[in-house]
Amino acid sequence: MRHALFTAMLAMATSNRFRLTPALEVGFDSGANQVAVARLRRRLWADAAAGVVILGLVGWLGSLSRLAAADEWRRTRAHRHQI
Repeated sequence: MRHALFTAMLAMATSNRFRLTPALEVGFDSGANQVAVARLRRRLWADAAAGVVILGLVGWLGSLSRLAAADEWRRTRAHRHQI
């Protein structure tokens, strides 16, 4: 899931660089850049949202491994006290 979101972020960045940025430049020359600005703004928000989701997933998955390790440690400790 994280890799898919990261790949989507790369795809959006590539599209921004090679499609939307040139459209924005052409729009500045012709004076009709409103559409390109709106598209670029939406893409930037989507890219930022994907980054936040990735950070959230990494934090959540990182805490899961620590919680599992803590549970294993408690079970091992409890088993040692029973012996």
